Amino acid sequence: MFRTAALAAATFAAAGLSLLVAAPAQATAADCLKVLQWVGHNVTEQTVSACRAGESDFAACIVGLSEDGVQDGRIIVAACASASLNTEG
Repeated sequence: MFRTAALAAATFAAAGLSLLVAAPAQATAADCLKVLQWVGHNVTEQTVSACRAGESDFAACIVGLSEDGVQDGRIIVAACASASLNTEG
């Protein structure tokens, strides 16, 4: 879990993003979608479903976003971490 959080933090820094959530306990699927919108991904119903899945299942989010066409693994990890921060910790 620490490695995932560290990778997500590095991804945000590399992309020039600031962490959008002041308190990790309040992260949601909406934060996942914000990351994807920021990088220009076309948000579809499948995108929304993947981000919602990320609130309870990090791996399901990763699979869902991969199937939705997000190709950059760093973006996938950052987006899914944004959704799952509220359930892990």
